[in-house]
Amino acid sequence: MSISFENPWYLLLIPVVALFLIITQRFMFTREKGSKIGQIVIRSILFLALILALAGFSVKFTGRKTTTVYLLDVSDSVRDSKQDLINFVNESAKNKKKSDQVVVIAFGENAKMEQFASENLAFSGFQTDVNTGATNLEDAVKVAIAELPKDTAGRVVLITDGNENEGTLKSAAAEVIASGCTFEIKKIEENISDEVYVSDMSIPTEVGIGEKFNIEVEVESVDDALKAVEEIGYPVIVRPAFTLGGTGGGIAHNKEELIEIANHGLDMSFINQVLIDESVLGWKEIEFEVMRDKEDTCIIVCTMENIDPMGIHTGDSVVVAPIQNLCDETIQKMRDASIKI
Repeated sequence: MSISFENPWYLLLIPVVALFLIITQRFMFTREKGSKIGQIVIRSILFLALILALAGFSVKFTGRKTTTVYLLDVSDSVRDSKQDLINFVNESAKNKKKSDQVVVIAFGENAKMEQFASENLAFSGFQTDVNTGATNLEDAVKVAIAELPKDTAGRVVLITDGNENEGTLKSAAAEVIASGCTFEIKKIEENISDEVYVSDMSIPTEVGIGEKFNIEVEVESVDDALKAVEEIGYPVIVRPAFTLGGTGGGIAHNKEELIEIANHGLDMSFINQVLIDESVLGWKEIEFEVMRDKEDTCIIVCTMENIDPMGIHTGDSVVVAPIQNLCDETIQKMRDASIKI
């Protein structure tokens, strides 16, 4: 038997009503003590029934049968642990009672059934096609709740590395507990790897003309941001996607600053994404004025050197023309790059 409430906050009315009954009992118009006690009991029962109704009180009677739902994380972050997941489910199911049922669900960005509720476990490998590019724990838990039979006790076992990048597990876990089911989480040990999963890549047009370019990485979690910086190096610019005026962004000079800024940026971005870009703060700023005709004939009209480094707005900086502090070889390299671009 399990007891649940849809709106448990209404239970806070019970002490208020009890105080109300104590205060008002002295004003009851009866001289017989037994009659007065009877009225108090009846009023208490009526008020309690009303509060329980408002709170959505329900009692679930179940037999001794239990249905266990195994939620298996098969996303890319745990792709080397699939056999361990299979072994765990089969070993765990050996301890179930004969009448108990087992459900197996694989999930990544979406969730799919590997085995519907059955007393006999037949799970030797993954058969469904799940999008493994992301981990959505919240949707997986909701699917598990929907698959629990109403006439059995429920148990949800989540097996994951905990690297969630979609949905909110906290709210889903609360929903499981509110439904009267037990909720267990088994942590998959992470295999530390230098590999970074890349879902898409855009190549700048400058690559085709032999010019250097900065690396920009779009990430959707703090862990991915830390991995990206291993390649880019500090300092980096953190820019949240789809925010006005760079809200939530900043410059990270070390790991602690990156974690803080990336966390804030991910919260501010409504698509939960930030761009990690190599910072050019402090670099020397050089400008080349290039004139080009339709025949692609070019001339360098002017070269300019900003006295202040990058980070100072050009309109607020002193500019010298022509360039005074670069050697001829460097100027010629920049001239050639300007003409190519």
